[in-house]
Formats: sequence, structure tokens, C-alpha cells
Amino acid sequence: MSEANPTEFSIKEQKVDNNILTLKVEVDREVVSGAFKRVHKAIAGQLRIPGFRQGKVPMPVLVRYVGKDNFLKEVRRELLPQYYYSAVESLSQRPIENVTYEDVSLAQGEPFSFSATVAVAPRIELAGYDSLSVEKPAQPQAEDAEIDRRIGDMARRVARTENLAEGELTAGNLALVTIEVKIDGEVFQTLGRKNVTMEVGKDQYLTGFDAHLIGRKKGETVEFTMPLEGDTAPKHLVGKEAAFKVELKSIRTFLLPDIDDEFAKNRGFRDLAALREKVTGDILRERQQRHEEDAVSVLKAKLSDMVGQEPPSSTADRRLTEHMARMEERVKSRGMEFDAWLKEEGKSREELETDALKNIVLEMKLEFALDAVAELEKIHVSDKEVEQRIWAMARALDKDPQEVLDILDTTGSRILTKQDIARDRALDLLKVKLLGLASEYESHDHDHDHDHDHEGHSH
Repeated sequence: MSEANPTEFSIKEQKVDNNILTLKVEVDREVVSGAFKRVHKAIAGQLRIPGFRQGKVPMPVLVRYVGKDNFLKEVRRELLPQYYYSAVESLSQRPIENVTYEDVSLAQGEPFSFSATVAVAPRIELAGYDSLSVEKPAQPQAEDAEIDRRIGDMARRVARTENLAEGELTAGNLALVTIEVKIDGEVFQTLGRKNVTMEVGKDQYLTGFDAHLIGRKKGETVEFTMPLEGDTAPKHLVGKEAAFKVELKSIRTFLLPDIDDEFAKNRGFRDLAALREKVTGDILRERQQRHEEDAVSVLKAKLSDMVGQEPPSSTADRRLTEHMARMEERVKSRGMEFDAWLKEEGKSREELETDALKNIVLEMKLEFALDAVAELEKIHVSDKEVEQRIWAMARALDKDPQEVLDILDTTGSRILTKQDIARDRALDLLKVKLLGLASEYESHDHDHDHDHDHEGHSH
């Protein structure tokens, strides 16, 4: 995605209205001629056409053989993304969604021209971002009781279990259950469970639920009512009376090993003290990560608050539509109709959309703030970094990387990936400066302008 030479193209028209950029670009005919030659050479080297040596097929013959539209499509694919990206970057604009192309004119021996329309980020004046007051992550602690609980959980995971055919269910047993829940006479699918195993006595499902199962036997169907309360119940249902029907399909009891040096050795540790040291370290790392995530969330919120400009409504609405579509798909994949799920969640579609739109606006304001930080800190993102990110995306999707690159370029999205990387690095820089966290991008330090005088900012 290297930026083209400014002498190779010209911007004939440009305007920004309500953060919508429209521009008309014209690429020099010599550049177009070179693109035709490169495409001709690439295709000719791959085809065998009777009567011609491979790679030596004249262009008119080759165009007739592959079809004029197919040939022009390849030339367009070489020219269009590059000169769109270059034109936008020459104007110091930051697109925030895919581009729409119109009036694309491509012919051999003629200049190449096209019009592009895209939503762009507003210009942000971000004064004082590098002196934001954000509390640094607290030092984590690990209590003996939690360490004991973690090791107890390890023992349960490796313990043998045996079926309890005759006895009663007690705290600490495993119960295989199917649960039906009714509220005001209507079945609530979101609270129901089918063939789930739970360790009884911990109230991990709903506060007060386990007590109704203790003393019951395998094969029983238990029916009872209880109020929904505590943090385990959905907030909009707290205080409601719920009727439960529970099929107790099986009971298993743990055959726990002794937690001693032998137990630790079987887990690969020198002794129990070494195992406790490892578990302590795990707890501290997890707590440290949570503390850091909490601090970064506060930092992001403060950056968003610094942005007074509202994002383009067209982009926010598009993101909302995509968000709602993904949510509906997730709900349907769980076997529920979306309207039924909304009812059980105690929300209307309008309320859900209002909440989602608020979050989308905050996310976009954070993006704008990080754009400004990246510009002020002179963060440079190389073409190699962009391709590495896209290749990683392709591997995660199990797609051909070149196919993914081509798809991104048809929508002008490679530049969006470049901006995502710049934002990530801008946030990383602030995490280091304001929160004292280690950088995740140390390997890219050479891409940052170290001659930039940070102390000389007049933000």
C-alpha cells in the first residue's frame, strides 16, 4: 500500500460535507500504460495460447483470449486501490468505513479516473491527552483461602467420580440436571438448562437454587418456587417469583485425592509448597491483568470524553445495523426467536438499540482521539505491518491471505487496517506513559519518530 508519487495523479475535485468526503481522482496516462503492460506480462506468463510462445503473446491477442472485461478488471485492481489510498492520505483524511466508487473510467492510452465517496473522521484538537489523570493498576494480592480453593479445584478436575445410584444429593456432589423455569406462568428459555452438570452447594447457577436439590435422589423431578435474588439473577428479574421444574438425572460423588506432596508431584511439582507457589503466581498474574484492564478502560473513557465532535450519523447507524444483525444471529443460533429473547431480557428493541448506539458513539470517539494521538506522536505504520496484520486475519479465518487482501482492496479497507494498527500503537504508548505498563510494540520502536520532542508538545 505504498503511497504513489504525487506527480502520478491529480485530485480534480474534493469536498467534505458532514464528514463525508467526495473526490474525483485522475491518474496519469503513462501510469495507466505501465499498468496495462504489467498485467499483460503477468497473464501472458501464465497462459499457453496455441501459436505463441509462453509470455510472448501480443496484448490484443491476449485481451481477446481472456476477454476485455476480465483484462480491464485486472488493470483496475492494480490501479484503483493504490490511487484511492494515496489520494486520501495526501489530503490527511482518515476514512472510517468502506469506500464507494463511481464513474470509473479505464481505457488504454487514456488517463484513469474515478470518483470516491467515504465517511471520514473529524479533525480533533486533543489538548492535554498526555497528562490525563488515570490511577495506575493496584498491586494484586493472593489470600491463602483462595490458593486453597484453587488447589481444591485442581483436585476435583483430576478426581475420579462414581455414580451415586441410591444415596441422596449432598453439597459437593455433581448433579446432571435439566431445568425448566417459568415466571408469571411463561417459560423463560434464557434461564432454562438442558443436561448440564453442576457442582451442588456453590450456588453458581442462581442464589438459593442448590438448597432445593440437597437431599433429593437420582431420577426425582423437583418442583419449587423461589424469589430471584443476588448477583446471579438478571437485574430486571430480581425480586420476581420463579417456578422451577428440575429433573435430577444422575448424581456423582468425587473421590478426591489427598492434597499433599504426592499430589503435587503427580502434577509435575517438587512438593506441595512448589505447587502453592505456582498457583499463587497464577492468581497474581490474573489479578494484575484484571487491574490493568480496568485501568485501560478508565483511560479509554477519558479519551472518549475529550472528543466533543459527534461521529457521522451515517457511519454510526451502519455500525448499529451490523451490531443488531450479529446479535440477532447469536440469539437465533441458541434456538430462540429474537423477540422472545428481548422479552425475557426485559428490554424493547428500541432500548437495546439506544444502549448500543451510545456505546458505538463512545467507541468512535475513542477512535478519533487515538487518531489524533497517533498524528501528534508521529506514529508511522509500515506496509509490512499492515500485511502482517492482514495475514494474521487470514490465518484466523482459514482464508488465503492474498484473497483477503484482494477483498479488502476492493472496498478500500486496507487503509482502515493501517489506521487500526496506528490506534493500537497510540493506545499502547499512552498505557506506557500514563499507566506504567509494558509496551506490546517494542519491536516496532524504530517506526516511531524518536526525534519528536514530546516535552515540546503544546497540547
